[in-house]
Amino acid sequence: MEAQANTAKYKSVLKKARQVNEAMPKDLNPPLERSELSRDPYETPLSPNPPPFFETSKVTKERISMINFGPSGWLSEEEINLLKNVILLRQKAIAFCAEERGVLKHSYGKPYTIRVIPHEPWQNKPIPIPKSILPQFIELVREIICTGLYEKSTSSYNSPVFCVEKPMENLE
Repeated sequence: MEAQANTAKYKSVLKKARQVNEAMPKDLNPPLERSELSRDPYETPLSPNPPPFFETSKVTKERISMINFGPSGWLSEEEINLLKNVILLRQKAIAFCAEERGVLKHSYGKPYTIRVIPHEPWQNKPIPIPKSILPQFIELVREIICTGLYEKSTSSYNSPVFCVEKPMENLE
């Protein structure tokens, strides 16, 4: 395996980016608001005898087996069945993989605004990605964009990203 080192030039104190102490407008990022519930959740309490588990298109036996219900014997069979029933009732709120994960509704809170002062945008050189993992890295970035975690941007900023290979040969 070929060794690779990424280094940066020394930056003088004159070029150091410094923080600016300015007051933030109070109405810029209002706090999250709890929306009204469509029903009272306490009107229909959980049944102490839930129906037996059944598979749906989202909640399957394989996916239920991925959930850690604690050490063996920590919960009784009745408690595990009750938890499985709650998972079935609330399956829209659970994501078993990154593609199923959603984003916060704008009715709860508006997108966060970050104020900046007038300045010249920076353009940092990208950190080279080793050619041996470049196809995997491109696929990883495409997946992250599809899930909504990264957004496409037309910003004039350019910041480097780097990729780390984990022991199980997964990239992060």
